[in-house]
Amino acid sequence: MKRRMIVTAIGLGFAVSAAAAEPTGSRTARNETGVEILKKSQDAMKRVKHVKYRARFRGDGWVKRFVPDIDGTTISGPRSKWDINRFRSEVELTPRNETKALHFTVGCDGDVYFLLDPETKTAYEDMDSAVLGTHGRDLQRLVMTAFNADDPFGKDLEPARITGEETVEGVPCKIVSLKDEDGTDVAWFIATTDYLPRRWRRIVANRQNADAPPGTTDLTIAELVVNPKLEGDPFKLTVPEGFTKSDDFAP
Repeated sequence: MKRRMIVTAIGLGFAVSAAAAEPTGSRTARNETGVEILKKSQDAMKRVKHVKYRARFRGDGWVKRFVPDIDGTTISGPRSKWDINRFRSEVELTPRNETKALHFTVGCDGDVYFLLDPETKTAYEDMDSAVLGTHGRDLQRLVMTAFNADDPFGKDLEPARITGEETVEGVPCKIVSLKDEDGTDVAWFIATTDYLPRRWRRIVANRQNADAPPGTTDLTIAELVVNPKLEGDPFKLTVPEGFTKSDDFAP
């Protein structure tokens, strides 16, 4: 789950907003660089222990054929001593080429993963993330891991550049473009209000036709609550009444 970003400048051809020039705004915002915005974002996230938000994951362009539509809510917290994310998500996932959405509750306490399938009323739990079944990877896409990462944007921020501005779910954001560790162009949409991220975009080159436009995946969050009051430990499995706990992995 953890992603470390290796930052390097990207060309304007991969800009993720129609605005390719430096954005306008207040004097303070106008004078900020991409590096300064990411540093302020890092500082803001250090003050965050838990977050709760509504999330949406979408693919676009050629990528859309390979990823499902995912919606839901997520609570995430500090990583465990094994460097594993703590999270709990209520997920609505619509598989590729299908119209019927699947519903699951999925989570991890930093050691053990679990999945609740309300259709079969089955609870699955294991230390192996494979217990989450066929959709395991996609079921974890609503977790914005930057909130609990040591270096959410990588260690070298100097090449970071502002490539636009956009309002995300009613929150004004500056767009800062980087590259991740495998060389993929990415963009962080950082709120100008609290410097916390509201969207993470990956711009993926077309693997079948290098001359074709790239595709994108977007993880967008809304209704962000920082350090919400938690009831009990939401990251541990509690088997609901009427559910059966299984020793198998989810199908």
